[in-house]
Amino acid sequence: MKTLFPALVMFALLWSITACDAPKQPEFKELINLKFNSLKKGVVTLTADAVFNNPNPFGIQLTSTDLNLLLDGKKAANVQQSIDIKVPASQGFKVPINININPKDLSANLLLDGALTMFNNKKIPMRLNGTVTVKVLELEFKIPVNYEQPVSLKEFL
Repeated sequence: MKTLFPALVMFALLWSITACDAPKQPEFKELINLKFNSLKKGVVTLTADAVFNNPNPFGIQLTSTDLNLLLDGKKAANVQQSIDIKVPASQGFKVPINININPKDLSANLLLDGALTMFNNKKIPMRLNGTVTVKVLELEFKIPVNYEQPVSLKEFL
């Protein structure tokens, strides 16, 4: 028994030193593949992929999005999706996002500015902010998303 006790103490010390870190929050990287998808019943649908990185040595589960799309500083759409995507350990991953914009919800100034920028090939600031919710080892994390890039309406067509 006396020889077992030092071995157990040594094992406990080694285990506590090398124990896993707490789960890390996945990181939002960028928005890619933004494109015009369809126009149905007066609603413009855009699609994009939000790129994230899972820094954890274990898989995670993506459960929902709650994002706002702003064009030229004005809210254009809200993206709320319930999703179930399994993400592998220590890898980047893409989340498909469908953005529905009802032109009736846009200000007249934004529509006029958008038309002018399309003809002049000028760009306006597009911002996506909000959260994406993931589960890591049964713990939920809300990943903040705050992304801005200039876009031209010609890029969607």
